[in-house]
Amino acid sequence: KLQPKTVENYKAELNDKLLPALGHLKLSELRPATLNAAFVAMTKDGSRRDGKPGGYSRATIKKTQDVLSSVLRTATEWEIIEKNPMDKVRSVGECAAEKVEFFTPEQAATFLDFIEKPYKVKTKGHKRTDDTGKDYTVGDYERTKEVPEQLRVLFNLAIYGGLRKGELLALEWSDIDFDNDTVTISKAVSVVAGQQITKEPKTKTSRRTVSIPHFLTQRIKALKVDRLKYRLSLGDYWQGGEWLFIQDNGKQMSYSTPYSAFQDTIARHNVGKKADKQLPAIPFHGLRHTSATLLIASKQDVRTVSSRLGHAQASTTM
Repeated sequence: KLQPKTVENYKAELNDKLLPALGHLKLSELRPATLNAAFVAMTKDGSRRDGKPGGYSRATIKKTQDVLSSVLRTATEWEIIEKNPMDKVRSVGECAAEKVEFFTPEQAATFLDFIEKPYKVKTKGHKRTDDTGKDYTVGDYERTKEVPEQLRVLFNLAIYGGLRKGELLALEWSDIDFDNDTVTISKAVSVVAGQQITKEPKTKTSRRTVSIPHFLTQRIKALKVDRLKYRLSLGDYWQGGEWLFIQDNGKQMSYSTPYSAFQDTIARHNVGKKADKQLPAIPFHGLRHTSATLLIASKQDVRTVSSRLGHAQASTTM
């Protein structure tokens, strides 16, 4: 059992391959995702300092996790940090099995094409009540609908910009440079204690400006014009600010909406299609992975991709 020691003494016990990945970060900057990525990297071939093939053994990684957990537990006891991020780090087996999900370039093109097309919704017959209180029956009917334009823009920005969900939801009109076709990420949305809040990005490198296709800038500009008309039509019902992506009353879009809308779109695309023609049910964050895939497929170097994604290190991108 590890005995209480100073953080400096614990540091000497940490695996020397892990320190280069985390040593430059302050304790307050460590996040479960950062630690998970570091331990996943230790499982990969070429990670060993002694040059032997393969990654580090599960026993070595587990020992490293235990030591680091103890370091951070001590830091919480000394009130240097509020929580121990190791409490939410996956076990060695889960880390080794981590899978990155994304659309291939062909699947991304299929998805972007599909969201532009109208679709039909069938409704079964049901009873209704008129203004006089009299019941009547409506037969089966079919309606033609389309994906709302703000969701189309959201999906396009996720794929072409590689933005995180929280970064997308925090965007305001002032973050768009319509003359230079760029988007500036300076804040992000997260959910804390059940409340949706907008705050500073999680790392310095998350603050960035990324270029987007001109056609997408034009769509955002058109969305802004339509939004002004919509806002005026609501009158006092409007409760929002300058968010790009909103609820029907103008408030910032709910944190759960991008995921549910994305999954609904994939499910609608796959109905009646053979398995080889279906889109994989990747999570919304998979669109960020898709963005990296598209950039690498277009021969962009890893450091450029890393910079666009806001990664602190190129190794995270890899």
